[in-house]
Amino acid sequence: MRSGFWMFPFLLVVAAAVVVLLVCVEPKHQPAKALLRQLLQMPDPKTVEIKQQQEVLVKQASQIITSPPPPVNLLYLEAPAARGVGLGHSFMQFNHFVTFALENNLSIRTLYQTDGGREHDFKVENVKNYFFGDQTMTPLPENINCSYKFTPIISLPDEALRAKNAEPSGCVVFTIRARKPSERGVGIHLPYYRRLFEGNEVARRSTIKRKWEQPNSRSNNVVRVAVHMRRGDLKSFLRGHLDETEIRLVHENMYTSTLNQLLMKLAELKTYHIEVRLYCEGMQPPASVPKASDWSLVDLSEMVIFNSAIQNVTFLPASEDTLEAFDEMCFSDVIITAPSGFSHLASVLCNTPVILGVPFRLSYDYIPNAITLDVEREVITVPALAFPNASLTYRASFNETQFEMLWRERFSSQ
Repeated sequence: MRSGFWMFPFLLVVAAAVVVLLVCVEPKHQPAKALLRQLLQMPDPKTVEIKQQQEVLVKQASQIITSPPPPVNLLYLEAPAARGVGLGHSFMQFNHFVTFALENNLSIRTLYQTDGGREHDFKVENVKNYFFGDQTMTPLPENINCSYKFTPIISLPDEALRAKNAEPSGCVVFTIRARKPSERGVGIHLPYYRRLFEGNEVARRSTIKRKWEQPNSRSNNVVRVAVHMRRGDLKSFLRGHLDETEIRLVHENMYTSTLNQLLMKLAELKTYHIEVRLYCEGMQPPASVPKASDWSLVDLSEMVIFNSAIQNVTFLPASEDTLEAFDEMCFSDVIITAPSGFSHLASVLCNTPVILGVPFRLSYDYIPNAITLDVEREVITVPALAFPNASLTYRASFNETQFEMLWRERFSSQ
């Protein structure tokens, strides 16, 4: 009688332990579950021998549950950062690398940075600190020696697969040369890029001098409109690439027609104080920009039509520092882009503004806060390039229903 009474509490304890272990054991620990099921199927512990067997089974199951997972191969892809190209071009090189690494299940070891080439002359460290920092330079394991293997890009998928399945496990860093620019994969990885950009805000604030403390807040109901008009070095570039003229060169009338529609729509939305900031190399402040035809200056503010009785529209030049200009653009309320990688990069990374994108070879279709402009062309003479009949983007309009939807998503609560 006393022996049976002694065994009853033990039965309760074992049963409770078994139930807890069965509930908590993850699916990957099937051996542990099998041992526990075996334990449940055993007869009541009427003897010391059976009790000992149960204790052994519980111990074995616990060891399986708490043991570390089997070792896996650690594989990385490493490449040097871009050099000698602008921000947009270098980002598409970076994107090609990221897309290729993720497609082959390789951890990323590279940096998004560039010196900007002769035209911009960035400080490489500032570019890195402003955009993504060291977030894309995955650290190597501390206690494992990694082997480095330079691999031609064409054979990398097969090499990576072999390394993944190799035994014993180890660490391999595949190295490749800088990739050519490619847009493929930007749409898929856009949330990843935006998280990287937003996650680097602390370092970014130490890199640039932001002119307002709360970039996502429209204080005093002032709407900031960023207009990117590519001029500057474009003339010298097009002289050597005349076939790019009808792609890259946009008539100033396109910007005024878009601004006219935008200002009218903003008045409907009861927005009356607007700052239009012009991002145009070669301009004369506050609003004189080079014409597309001959590069003589024209005052854009005199070409824009709005109801001055109810709207106050101010034209301002952009910052002369490239990163500060990018920051101003990124935290504006509306961006009217140019056919340029610079404003396209702002469209990819920046969640705040409504984007009105000039169509060109880089798409805006995968950017959730962007509207691709509907454009019309006209044939004009471009004596600055000795181009007699250039079909340039001359007028543009946007879908106002879509614009209002995006606007209310962002600013209706402010």
